Amino acid sequence: MLFLAISIVGPWWGRVEEQISQLGREVYFLIDVSASMQTEDIKPSRFDKVKKEVRDMINQLQGDKVGIIAFTTKAYVRCPLTNDYKAALLFLDILEPTQYSSSGTDFRSALKLAYTRFFKGDQLEEGGEGQRKKVTRSVVLISDGEHFGEEYQSLVQRMQDAGITVFPVGVGTYAGGKVPNFRGKRQMGFKKNDDGSAAISTLTDDALMDLADQFGVEYVRIDDQIDDLNPVLNQIETQAASVVDRESRLAEVNRYQIFLLLTVLCFFASMVLMPFQTKKQRPRV
Repeated sequence: MLFLAISIVGPWWGRVEEQISQLGREVYFLIDVSASMQTEDIKPSRFDKVKKEVRDMINQLQGDKVGIIAFTTKAYVRCPLTNDYKAALLFLDILEPTQYSSSGTDFRSALKLAYTRFFKGDQLEEGGEGQRKKVTRSVVLISDGEHFGEEYQSLVQRMQDAGITVFPVGVGTYAGGKVPNFRGKRQMGFKKNDDGSAAISTLTDDALMDLADQFGVEYVRIDDQIDDLNPVLNQIETQAASVVDRESRLAEVNRYQIFLLLTVLCFFASMVLMPFQTKKQRPRV
């Protein structure tokens, strides 16, 4: 039991050098943080579900740079492109719709910011003047689809010309649900329409499906039945990507296997050496 407890803790000592390949793929997650994303037609809510699925997807990426942009009617870079997944996940964890006063949704502002950030600080390859590193750039646009912003057809054309692929993801159900009303982090009932009736938010994904058609990708939806971004991940991983850099890191070596082996040996030893208690005969009277 002692060896088992030690192995569960996961003791480590020593470090080994490992080579980390940085692939020529860059992925920006554009996450809708409007008020409607707090609707609970998906449990625990649309936004909480999105955070879980984005976290799972980032954990499955290997060597890609990732960034996070939050948007309502305006867009904000929450995490610039980075290979540090722990930092990206930290920014994702602290992201909340209650941090933003605007309740609308504008795809154009988010797509434009991603387009600009992709080429910010883009460097020329050594010895190749005028030749940029071969980088595959992708955008994962996640929203409940209630777009009230400007038209963005010209921006879509520029992104296509630049080789940027947009993967739209719709979140919510067509039946919809009531939109919670928050003051700070405290819920104060539900939002209402001008006539006093409860405001209902439904998945309105016509614009998202149109974007998927324009970029020639599969439209993906997250609802109370479908709950992962694996189709998006698979499409991104099929895109060609070359190794643009390598770096060495010192990785800690986990030694739990030693104690797990001792646990197994002790278990079998206890079975062999376990004393057998014989029944004592009661003396005859």
